[in-house]
Amino acid sequence: MFQHRITNILNDVAERYRIDGADLAVFRGDNALAYHSVGSRNAGVRWDQSTRCCVYSVSKAILALRVALAVQDGKLSYSSTLAELSPWFTNTNLSNIRLSDVLSHKAGLVAFSSEIFDQHIYDNELMINAVLEERPSGLKGQLAYSPFLFGWILQALLRQTSIASQFVHSPDASCYVQPGENDYAKLVSATNNVDIPTEMSLAHYMRTEEGHWARSAFTNPTTLMVGHNSSDWRRALIPAANIHTNAYYLAQYVNQCVNRLNSLDDLVSVASMGHCPVTNAEHRFSMGMMLADEKERLLGLPGTGFGHVGAGGSFVWHDTTLDVTVAFVTRSLSRSLFMDRRGIEITNEILSILEKSS
Repeated sequence: MFQHRITNILNDVAERYRIDGADLAVFRGDNALAYHSVGSRNAGVRWDQSTRCCVYSVSKAILALRVALAVQDGKLSYSSTLAELSPWFTNTNLSNIRLSDVLSHKAGLVAFSSEIFDQHIYDNELMINAVLEERPSGLKGQLAYSPFLFGWILQALLRQTSIASQFVHSPDASCYVQPGENDYAKLVSATNNVDIPTEMSLAHYMRTEEGHWARSAFTNPTTLMVGHNSSDWRRALIPAANIHTNAYYLAQYVNQCVNRLNSLDDLVSVASMGHCPVTNAEHRFSMGMMLADEKERLLGLPGTGFGHVGAGGSFVWHDTTLDVTVAFVTRSLSRSLFMDRRGIEITNEILSILEKSS
C-alpha cells in the first residue's frame, strides 16, 4: 500500500511539472519502504537504480554525517578550533575558527577573495591550499551560507581521520562513485516554471545590489555554475556540491549513518538561524544540517527533522519521530537555489501518510 502511494505521488508530481527524470525513496532501518523512478536519465535511457545524478548541496548532508561519525569516534570535536584538529590549519587565518562555526555556516568563509580559474576546481590539492590561504570575511559570526569552501575545509579535516579518508570517490563508498558516461543523468532545466515558494531566483538575486555576496560565492569561477555536465566536473572532487547518486542510495546511506550514531542531538539542535545574505533566504542550521521549516514543515517535522536540499530541487531528510529517511533526486532543475514546489508537495504528502499510519 505504501509503495503504491509513493508511486502515485511521484507520478503525479512528474506529470504536472513535466519532470524529465527523477526518483524517490523512503527508508526505515535497513529497509526500503518504497522506491520509484520516472522518466529518463539521458538520451531516452530510462532512469533506474543504476542512474547517478548530481545533487549539489545535498552533498553537505553526507559531509555533516561523516563529521558526526568522526566526532562520535573521538577523531574530531565540534568545539575545537581548526588548528587544534589539524596541523594544516596552524599559522593560517583560519586557525581559530571552530568546527561548529564551519558546520553552522558562521565562519565567514562564503567565497574566495581572489580569482579562481576554471581548471583549478578540478585539482583537489590546489583547492584545499587555496582555502587555507583565505581569511574570514566581515560576515564571521553570523549565518552566511558557504556553498563551496565549507566542503574543502571539512574534507581536509576528514582526511586527518580514519573516517572516509577518500570521501565519496572510493569504490566502497556505498555507491557514491564517479559516474561513468553511461549511467550519469545529464542535468537539464525544468520545462515547467516550477514555483519558488520563499526566495527569488539566484540568478535574479545576483543581479541586485544586495546580491554581491551571492555573486562572489557562486560565480568564482563561472564553472561552478555551468560546468555540471562536463566529464571534468563530474570527475572532480568538489565535496560540498557534486556528489553523484540517486534517491535510493542517498536515503539508504543517510539512514545507515543515522543508525550508527548514538545521539542525534547535534544534528537536530539549532546552531544558527536567520536571513542569509548569500542565498537571500531564511535558514535554520544545526551541525551541517538544514532543519525542518516551521511553516511548511520542509525536511520533516519541526524539532525532529533534519537534512539538506540542493540547487534545482533534490533533497534528503531524516525524521527522528517517524524514524524514516526520504530522498528525492531529479535532473530537471528548477530556478530555485533550494527546495521548490515539487519538494514541498512531496514532503507534505509523505509526512501526512506517515503521521496517519504511526
